[in-house]
Amino acid sequence: PSLVLLVFGSAWELVVIPFGFAVITGTALGLAALLALDRDDRLGDLAACALLCLSVVTFSVGLAFVVGVAVNVLLREDRWRRAWVFIVPALLYTAWWLWTLSLSDITASGDELKATNVLVIPSYIADSLAAVLGSLLGLGYSFEDPTGEIELGWGRIASVGALIALALRIRRGNLPASLWSSLAIVLALWTLGALVVGLLRSPEAPRYLFAGGVAVLLVATDAARSIRFSRLGLAALFAACAVSLATNLALLRDGAAFVRDASASTRAALAAADLARG
Repeated sequence: PSLVLLVFGSAWELVVIPFGFAVITGTALGLAALLALDRDDRLGDLAACALLCLSVVTFSVGLAFVVGVAVNVLLREDRWRRAWVFIVPALLYTAWWLWTLSLSDITASGDELKATNVLVIPSYIADSLAAVLGSLLGLGYSFEDPTGEIELGWGRIASVGALIALALRIRRGNLPASLWSSLAIVLALWTLGALVVGLLRSPEAPRYLFAGGVAVLLVATDAARSIRFSRLGLAALFAACAVSLATNLALLRDGAAFVRDASASTRAALAAADLARG
């Protein structure tokens, strides 16, 4: 499934153009922090804290990983001695956010955050799960507008199956502690997304699918960690990945074509402005 993320055309806005550098980098730094924390020593804690700080100053997606690391640490016996690992990056982001509230610029974070959006958190999470699963399964392709929002039809059906499978896995017990950390990451990511939802910030938008895809795969791999796949199970997994790769390559092609067309019209507009100056 990680190969799908390499050519994740569902999130073409992040993969095709430099616009996605901050989101993808912030996500990668968050993943690196989780790996560093797995060392379970002082050097790993220092690295995890530093990587989380870099993640939150790169993009706000890092906040979800701060929450995930917080859950990971708080589930340990030495939780209070190691709490600084997530408190330091959380304080760093809080200080920056409070500073932006004093800015008059309309892009300040305080103008985007709406407390009343708490009411739409459940709906946002449900649509986000459907969008991400549809993208990862390659079943969210829109034939009307391939570069637009992901179709949710098949994703909603897959969501029901995924939630039932997760509930059965939790009921079975013997869960790795990292599963709760991964669940915290995905829920924090989508809760934060709901708080700033708007006209161009819907959960089906391509720009929100990459980090969501990573978070969902974290939950899936943690839930399946103790499961031994049969040959038939592996064949089904590889078949699903093959379908997803085909669809996401098609979306990557469509996104690239859209950017090239936009570039041509932009160059023409700038050339006309340059000829008309003075």
